[in-house]
Amino acid sequence: MSNFIFQDILIDGIKSSASDIHIGVGSRPAIRINGTLTRRLDSEILDKNDMNKIIDMLLNADQKEIFLKEHEYDFSFTINYGTDGNQRFRANFSLERGNPTLALRIITPNIRTIKQLCLPAGVKDMANRFNGLFIVTGPTGSGKSTTLAAVVQEINMTRPVHIITIEDPIEYVYDSAQALIHQREVGSDTKSFSEALRRAMRQDPDVILIGELRDLETIAAAVTAAETGHLVLATLHTPDAPQSVDRIIDVFPPFQQQQIRIQLSSILIGILSQQLVPLKTMAGRMVATEFLIANNAVRNHIREGKTAQIKNTLQTGSALGMHTMDQDLARMYKEGLISRQTALAYAYDSKDIERYLSQKMSEHRGFLLTESLVLVFFVLIINLLVSSSLSAGNNLLERADMSLRREYIKEEVISLLLSGTKINDLEKKSGFRIKSADALKNSCVVEIHVTEGSMRKNDDVVIFWPKTGS
Repeated sequence: MSNFIFQDILIDGIKSSASDIHIGVGSRPAIRINGTLTRRLDSEILDKNDMNKIIDMLLNADQKEIFLKEHEYDFSFTINYGTDGNQRFRANFSLERGNPTLALRIITPNIRTIKQLCLPAGVKDMANRFNGLFIVTGPTGSGKSTTLAAVVQEINMTRPVHIITIEDPIEYVYDSAQALIHQREVGSDTKSFSEALRRAMRQDPDVILIGELRDLETIAAAVTAAETGHLVLATLHTPDAPQSVDRIIDVFPPFQQQQIRIQLSSILIGILSQQLVPLKTMAGRMVATEFLIANNAVRNHIREGKTAQIKNTLQTGSALGMHTMDQDLARMYKEGLISRQTALAYAYDSKDIERYLSQKMSEHRGFLLTESLVLVFFVLIINLLVSSSLSAGNNLLERADMSLRREYIKEEVISLLLSGTKINDLEKKSGFRIKSADALKNSCVVEIHVTEGSMRKNDDVVIFWPKTGS
């Protein structure tokens, strides 16, 4: 293999915090870091003999036979690396102009929590459900498997249940805690997703994770499992919630679609759509989400075939914890996490995102001011008409003033952070008290708690900010 050592490129990818590694004939290996593909210039250009040696290293005789026959092969493997001695990879061999090529996904060794991934709080509620269908959607490489791993781990740490995972291939490996976890890999442990699902119904499961809803048989089996009182977690390669519903329904023949609408409306509990977007202030990416909770309105839309109206429910469901992708991108922009250009580039609807982005902090501050003035005027009128309402009026004034103070503090701190002020210097430069600034473990953000003398105890402002060297 000349000077090319396969282990070296794997370790290079790990040390570089890459998400993917690409190896093929006639080119140097490439690694993807924060969404950008970079050539490993210090490596030699590989030839077919190099790739054949890698095949011999990674595949046994049976696996090699499948690859030679099918010209495609998905699998996973582990190398000794790091403090725990294990680093997993998801791998795919394929042919390109008759030559073998290898795509590797580096699996994060530690399973991060829902909070560490900065997912909506409602995702934890999904983990606490005992039945229904929860779907995570998004493009390839958007972190769907990582999100579902966080949900499974939440269940694992809190509930004494039997969890069966069906994956192709197995990515995250779980250690059973409160839950009992059995992981099955398509190809080596079972023939297919649909076959494993049918068999799982006889294995006393409480929770079933399906790596991907690929075909009619798998989707039908997943619906049946959710109908019979199990919590089913699954992924789909769809961009948003409405299209996810349509994808599930459209895979069935026309004469069955009304029935599946009725079934889906009764079992669906939520859909999380996600994508990874580059951060503004540092190298790295953060998840942006669209979160649908299946309330009565959503169930009616599904049952009546009006999936286009689900978007309206998402836009107006903030009180329930729902939001669209464009709303979340606008939030990230307003908090200084991403640039305006990034928000526009990753938006689903150009008109919606422009409308959300136009409601910038200054306008939001103006809204708060207007709101407060209305409250003040209201209080004055009450005071003029009913003297006994003085105490209530003062409370309203206090709340209005507090709202303004909180907004002012948040914007002052964010302004300092955007100008390059280190978190350690915030207290001195802002004049506010930094009660805590904790970097969430294995996360990309710091949770900053800010307060000042005029604010009540425990009424501090919370700001999430990307990690830096500060």
